[in-house]
Amino acid sequence: MSSPTPLASRLVPFAISTDGTTYNNVVCKKSWDLALNIPLVQEDTDCGKITGVGTPGFTFGVEFVFTTTPGAGEISANTVMGYANAGTLIYVKISNGTYIRSGSGYLSDYKESAPVNGFITATATVTGNGTIATA
Repeated sequence: MSSPTPLASRLVPFAISTDGTTYNNVVCKKSWDLALNIPLVQEDTDCGKITGVGTPGFTFGVEFVFTTTPGAGEISANTVMGYANAGTLIYVKISNGTYIRSGSGYLSDYKESAPVNGFITATATVTGNGTIATA
């Protein structure tokens, strides 16, 4: 019987790039998520139901605490909001060396929240078409 080794999410940075080469980690990340959607295309015909696979799509989501002092190799909410405002194509890479997920798309949602007695947080969603790279 194998002894599984779980991967702690705090060890997997969420990084963003605008050129697909130089990535900066989202600073003060709280959580991230990934959803891959593979739609089915179905048609009823006189030959029966025909089923195929449509174009895959995906979303990357990230939540992070707003900081005004990102360090070298880090990206803050101000920059992410700037990408959303400008409609910039961005590349996302979630990787720790053995676990890799990456793709490119546009920021389709950006939100900031400010709870009483809490920190300002930001959430962002990147939406893209195609498949998720795993290498």
